[in-house]
Amino acid sequence: KPPEAEMQSAQTALNDAKTAEAGTYASKELDAASDSLAAAQAEVEKQNGKFVLFRNYKEAARLYTVAQSAADNAKQVAGVNKEKARVEAEGLYTQLTTAVDSTRAMTEKAPRDKEGKKVMEMITADLETAAATLPEVRAMIDKQFADLPEQFKKNVVIPADMFETVPSAECPLGTRGRVATYEM
Repeated sequence: KPPEAEMQSAQTALNDAKTAEAGTYASKELDAASDSLAAAQAEVEKQNGKFVLFRNYKEAARLYTVAQSAADNAKQVAGVNKEKARVEAEGLYTQLTTAVDSTRAMTEKAPRDKEGKKVMEMITADLETAAATLPEVRAMIDKQFADLPEQFKKNVVIPADMFETVPSAECPLGTRGRVATYEM
């Protein structure tokens, strides 16, 4: 008799991995689980093709167990990788807000002569456009990671000030054109 319980467990584990976005965050692991499940199903078909008295589903049961383990692994890896992506997104968001604030501070100190005024108007317009997108970016990050299980969430402390503009040989003012350069 085909290993129905093992087949159901493996399929459920694979569906759980897909629900955990393993296709995005653990695609190799999900592919391995899918391949294992396909191999188990092929083994069942092979055994079904044999005469009833000669059928042996032990290998199929083993392959379903392997598929279930691989799917569970894909789900776990997806959670870990999604947390890494969340931390990276949070860091980039902090960098963006810091850059906007830093640029605002630099524009306040910039010269306001005739030429400087026109350049500052362009920089300020670009800066305000960037600042206006911050709430939308925050909402996108929150939406993407809202379903991340608690077991993967970490309290990541991201410092408020991550960058400082520093003059260098290539850029004596610490800025290039209308974009500030930062070194980490």
